[in-house]
Amino acid sequence: MTLISAISYSDEFVLVTGDKRQVKVLEDGTLILTPVQRQKVHKLTDRVLLAKSGDGYITDIIKDELFKIVHSDYDLKQCADVLKNITNDYKKDQIYDIEDNASVLLSGFYLDGKTGSVLFNTQSNHISEAASDQCKFQHTINFPNYIDESTVPKIYLTQFEPLENDKELDPFKVTARLMSIYKLTSYLMPDKISSDYDCYILYRDGNELKFESKYYDVSLLYKTLPPVDQVKDFYDQGWDELIKELGLKGYKSAV
Repeated sequence: MTLISAISYSDEFVLVTGDKRQVKVLEDGTLILTPVQRQKVHKLTDRVLLAKSGDGYITDIIKDELFKIVHSDYDLKQCADVLKNITNDYKKDQIYDIEDNASVLLSGFYLDGKTGSVLFNTQSNHISEAASDQCKFQHTINFPNYIDESTVPKIYLTQFEPLENDKELDPFKVTARLMSIYKLTSYLMPDKISSDYDCYILYRDGNELKFESKYYDVSLLYKTLPPVDQVKDFYDQGWDELIKELGLKGYKSAV
């Protein structure tokens, strides 16, 4: 199970995070935790970040093949083209089928300086692409949920709504909000989401693109939260509703 988030903003920055939990899923759906932590976020090129989720065998094959082919100066479009060729070949060779569930996400910069994201999923066998000229602020999420794995709970959406019209948005505002999300989600779902995660950032500094990687562990912040059962009841109602119902004094949705 995985919590992956990718944020892109105009021509300013892209940010990708991924927890490190690795599990084995038995045929009856039972989750078996493994002691091995999994690296789910990578710097693919100087312009593109990569995140992977789902079946680790499949995503590692795709990731390794990408690294063999791409060059360090490839932009998002060039990496997307390589990803398309790889997945088309693997589909023909029956490396995976529609019953498998694996995703590879690319987030980065195009040659013209704009940002965007590219997502491939084995179940659809389709590559979707979204550039920042379609939407200035974009966020993509792979998010386990108590109720429905296919939906994104309001707890995530309400955290990012204020950022969509922020004219001075920077990666640090985003990372602060993501930390709140990782804290709450890993607290509620320790079998699916680890308390530690990686955060990779590509950002514009003048005419240059710079890269930073950060590692966070939010387990020490659990003491600010009420018991799990109380939090769970209001998890899908949104951040502000959670604060109101649980009476989290001094706990703000805006960081």
